Amino acid sequence: MNEKQIQSMLKDLTEQKAPKAEINLWPAIESRLQTSDLTELKGTKMNTRQKLIPRLVAGIALAVILIGVLFFTTPQGQAMAQSMLQFFTRTESNELPLQSFQLTPPLPAAGTRTPNPASIIDAKLEITEVELQAGYDVFEPSWIPSNLTFAGASIEDPKIVRIFFRYMDTNGLVFRQEPVP
Repeated sequence: MNEKQIQSMLKDLTEQKAPKAEINLWPAIESRLQTSDLTELKGTKMNTRQKLIPRLVAGIALAVILIGVLFFTTPQGQAMAQSMLQFFTRTESNELPLQSFQLTPPLPAAGTRTPNPASIIDAKLEITEVELQAGYDVFEPSWIPSNLTFAGASIEDPKIVRIFFRYMDTNGLVFRQEPVP
């Protein structure tokens, strides 16, 4: 049997089971659409959306125009319009003048620097000198790695002592001590 014969046999069998002349789906679909509440709601939504979009666009455009008119009739709006107008007019140069907040403040007068006892740069004292000034025995580490060297000590007013150890040419280790009240 060839393929055409098989297809014709299948068509005949389907026609016997469900004849085309008896099946008419359109009246059933039509009656279902007429009785359905869902389609009416969808239809009204579509109609209102089509009517709403032009109204919405017109309302937004009217609001923007009114805000623009009110904005440019107030003194602040006019000042802003004038400042914006400078970007659209031709001038002799294309540079704007510096504002006062953009100017660099003058440098302070060169004077003596206030020493900071928490800085390794200002640590010039020996431990015995710091102990005399602080009035108590300052504890020192019993062992320090060989790559650390003593850089100096400093003291702050309320008897806070700092001992600095330097690692090569950078900061290294700082011990901070103060008496317990």
